[in-house]
Amino acid sequence: MALLVVAGIAAAELLSGSGGVARAAPRLPRQTLVPPRVTVADLRGKPAAINFWASWCDPCRNEAAGIAALARSFHGRARLVGVDWSDSVTGARAFVRRYGWRFPVLRDANGAAGDAYGIRGLPTTFILDARGRIAQVLRGPQSPAAIRRALAGVS
Repeated sequence: MALLVVAGIAAAELLSGSGGVARAAPRLPRQTLVPPRVTVADLRGKPAAINFWASWCDPCRNEAAGIAALARSFHGRARLVGVDWSDSVTGARAFVRRYGWRFPVLRDANGAAGDAYGIRGLPTTFILDARGRIAQVLRGPQSPAAIRRALAGVS
């Protein structure tokens, strides 16, 4: 019975994407698809969401319009950065145009940044506190409300 409880807790953590102890966010990729180029240091001072995605990812397409709306709703209270992970530049640019993303979007062509963050699937959204530490990991497609709640829970 105890094994079932432990398995249930582990499954719930994977499904909810809740993270454990805050850790410093790794470096972001340098290549920019939508300027400005941002670094983790640039994100300090306010909560931030870093959304890893790819144009070939169906769940990423499902959340893309909501991500665009979320970015427009922040009004300076939080930051959002998209990171295109292990994707073709042509596919990435078409995705950004299709969904009207106007917030900073970076390109992780070889997947090194995603590897440093510990990406296990897409989409994955990392919630950073105001000190640039990963406070929560949201795995799978998220609604704007879920990301807003996660951002509201960090300082």
